[in-house]
Amino acid sequence: MFYPDILPYVQASDQKFVMVLLGGIGGVQSGPNMLTELQQAHRPHLNALARRAECGQLHPIAPGLTPAPQTALKRLLGWHREQAPDWHAQLGLRACAISASQEYLELFSAAGITALAAPDLPAELIGRACTALPEHDAVILHYTAPGREGSLGGYYEKIKTIEDFDLCIPQLLESAPAVLAVCGDHSCPSALGAISWHPVPVMIQSGTARYDMVQTFDEIACSAGSLGTFPATALLPLLLGHAGKLAPVH
Repeated sequence: MFYPDILPYVQASDQKFVMVLLGGIGGVQSGPNMLTELQQAHRPHLNALARRAECGQLHPIAPGLTPAPQTALKRLLGWHREQAPDWHAQLGLRACAISASQEYLELFSAAGITALAAPDLPAELIGRACTALPEHDAVILHYTAPGREGSLGGYYEKIKTIEDFDLCIPQLLESAPAVLAVCGDHSCPSALGAISWHPVPVMIQSGTARYDMVQTFDEIACSAGSLGTFPATALLPLLLGHAGKLAPVH
C-alpha cells in the first residue's frame, strides 16, 4: 500500500508542484575555508529562495545509514517496502521527471511518472521542466552533476556545478509553480569521494509555507529551519498538502 495513512485523503487540485533534486548535494565542511561545497558556492538565487521558504533537512534513510542512489530516490518518491507507488493511479497526478540518469528514469517510470531524458545541463533541464509544467500536475527535475563531482573528490568542481545551477533559478521561477521544493537526494561530500549518511538540505516555497529565519541554502543553515530534520518519505505528503491535494481528516 502506498502511504496508507494519507491515500484516503488524496483529492484533486489545480495547484502544481515542482521538486528539484540536486544529486549528491550534501557535503561536509572541508576545503581551505572549512566550508561545505554549498556554503562555499556563490548561490544568490538559492539563498533568496531560502529566505522565502520553510527549510530543514532530510534523512535519506535514517541517521547513520548510507543509501544507495536508487534507495534514496525511492524514499523521496514514496516507495513502501518493495512496492513502487503509482503517482498516476494512486495519487491522480499527471507527473513527469527529467533527468540524465537512466537508472533514475527507470525508477520514475516504475512509479507511474513520465520519464524524460535530457542532457545534464541546468538551462536544458530547467527549460524542459518549464515546458512540461503546463501539461502536468507535478514535475521533478534531477540534476546529477554535484554528486558526480563529489564522487570524484572534486571540491571546486562540485562548487561550479552548484553555481551553474543557481544562475538558472530565475528561469525556473518564471513558470510560477504553486509549490517549489529544492533538496538533495543524498550526500556525496568531495572530502569523502563517496555517498555518505549525512542528511541533505531541503526548502519548500509555497503560499502556505511558514517562512523561518534561514537566510542561506546550505546544510548548516537549514539544520536550524522550521521543518527540522525528518525522513525523506515525509517530503511527498508535505508537497501534496501545500498543493491542496490532501483533504481534511475527519
